[in-house]
Amino acid sequence: MIVGGVLLSGGRGTIYGSLVGAVIIGMITSGLVLMGFSQDIGDVATGLLIVAVGTFDLLARRAAAQGLAHVGG
Repeated sequence: MIVGGVLLSGGRGTIYGSLVGAVIIGMITSGLVLMGFSQDIGDVATGLLIVAVGTFDLLARRAAAQGLAHVGG
């Protein structure tokens, strides 16, 4: 899952989740610009946020799959 609940590998996402994700990214970018950082820094921060959330989701899915494997047998 990436910001807003939309999977990159397919699956189900919601319009609400996508809207929330877009608002979060917009707020981060706008906030950094208002604090005096350049637009480029905002873009880098957005990219880092997406990578961090994607990595967290991957690790959480692996941990959940391993937990289910131990329960099953």
